[in-house]
Amino acid sequence: MSHPIADIAVIGAGIIGTSIAERLQYEGQKVWLIDRNQPGEGCSKGNAGHFATDIILPLANFSTLLKVPALLSDPLGPLSIQWHYFPKLVPWLIRFSWAAMPHKSRTTIEALKQLNRPSIERFQALLNRTKLQDLMTNRGALTVFSTAKSQKKCQQHMRLVEPHGVSVSLLNAQALNQLEPSLSENVQGALYYPDTAHSINPHRLVTGLADVFINNGGKFIQQQIERIENKSNHLMNCIIILSYSFLNYYLYMICYKNKIFFDIKYTNINFDSI
Repeated sequence: MSHPIADIAVIGAGIIGTSIAERLQYEGQKVWLIDRNQPGEGCSKGNAGHFATDIILPLANFSTLLKVPALLSDPLGPLSIQWHYFPKLVPWLIRFSWAAMPHKSRTTIEALKQLNRPSIERFQALLNRTKLQDLMTNRGALTVFSTAKSQKKCQQHMRLVEPHGVSVSLLNAQALNQLEPSLSENVQGALYYPDTAHSINPHRLVTGLADVFINNGGKFIQQQIERIENKSNHLMNCIIILSYSFLNYYLYMICYKNKIFFDIKYTNINFDSI
């Protein structure tokens, strides 16, 4: 077995994996970041960049369950399930229904609050430290409505989140026009969440963090993870198997005594060239 090459291997170079890798490196760890694509080329590239401190209500709730039949019967709806697959889906539906129970829902809400509440402050500290602060803006968020029906839903949502400390206000058309004059005249009002933030370019945010990570000595490996083999003994925690398909061989990363090694007996690659 070769000398240790890293303390930690982070799999996945989206916003979560890249942020983790950069932070661990900042704290003195020797880190490898692994992804089959370049950093930020997955979901972290094409999202709204919303720091959603306002989203604390779990998807698993009875309201969602009641909508499922209508969603499935709508040929243009967002949910489509092949009926022959339904038996395989039943165990998941049972767990989803259990998670929607009131006592489980309350636990999930508290967990989401703890995760979301400090997120903006901590990201601001991260971006200030990495000199990427220009990629984040704190202007709040709007949920607009154009019908009485959608207004009623917004008001119901407001009553649900306000008791949990979410800052939200209901704007009429005049107040909304002063805040966002470019919106359509059909918009009748909105819920305004002042304590939220956005990244002006989510892809640049990830690639910027990845550049800081690499420039400070981190190693990025663009390879497919074939599988991870868990080991039961206390010394060897797992084996991460990377596929270098264009050369038809595998590399074995060994998690051993809290260090990452390559087991060089599987290949004659020159690791210094990676």
